[in-house]
Amino acid sequence: MLVDLQASLNAGLLEAHGSLPSGHPRFHFDYIDSSRPNALAFGDEGISFIGITLPLIERLWQVSDRLARFDDIARHFNANGNTEKAQRLFNEFFGTLLTFVVGHERGHGLLGHRREIDPTPLWDGIVQTHGERDLQRQAREVDADGYGTYFTLVNVMRNRRDRIIRSLGFDGEKGDANKMLLKLFIVAAGGYFFTSTLFVVSDADIDTKTHPPQAIRMHYVMHAARQWCAEFEPGLESFLTVELFQTVMEALKRLRQSGTVQTFGYCSQNFLNLAPDALIERDLSKHMQRIRDTEGKGTLDNTGDAAG
Repeated sequence: MLVDLQASLNAGLLEAHGSLPSGHPRFHFDYIDSSRPNALAFGDEGISFIGITLPLIERLWQVSDRLARFDDIARHFNANGNTEKAQRLFNEFFGTLLTFVVGHERGHGLLGHRREIDPTPLWDGIVQTHGERDLQRQAREVDADGYGTYFTLVNVMRNRRDRIIRSLGFDGEKGDANKMLLKLFIVAAGGYFFTSTLFVVSDADIDTKTHPPQAIRMHYVMHAARQWCAEFEPGLESFLTVELFQTVMEALKRLRQSGTVQTFGYCSQNFLNLAPDALIERDLSKHMQRIRDTEGKGTLDNTGDAAG
């Protein structure tokens, strides 16, 4: 399965970016042997490499398994109480999560983000440093999450569409199939953020973190998903309601058997606002605009040509 997914993602990267004059691909994705969960992007001799460590692969595997086997989530895909369907749902969750991580790291390069020599982990990156530069780093992570959303929705709604529909045994109309595929991404992204260790920050210590809290990251993922739908599947954005989001988040909270209502409520009440007024989000938005002005194009200027 891992080999097939790697080959599929590299084929998509090759189609989107082509090869160098030497014949080597411009982008290449591979797995990395390491002792800690991490994802990173770096360049060498004109090739942009995207690496995911095996411990992070294991976490993605565990999250996908928990999502697929939890009846409150599986029932949204008619897979509850059915071992074979749960296995198929696991496959699709895992492929979606892996694509999101690859898209996130690809985004760092394509969006022109300047990266430190020592890359920080994508998963649960909570490095206790200080200074305004850390809000800038958080803004880069949010921007890359947005690109990862575009990348993954193209993969789910276009490249893997027919396979996912066959795998999950869905036989509804096109509009209903689109809703099911979009929900697959929302649940996977929510599981990615909210089934690991939650952390909450205040206005006083927000600039001591390298990554924003999960609720804020999910907030911006929903923004990007809504915009992708408006651009490429007009009308589908109306499916992204607060009620749908709350239903998914409550199911994830039950899966965790912990977590706070405040954390989920903060995100669910604000994610549809075009101009969030929370202090932390306002600060991040200012830093995101600064990054786009000085380092390259932002996600929302992207044409949505993500492949994979």
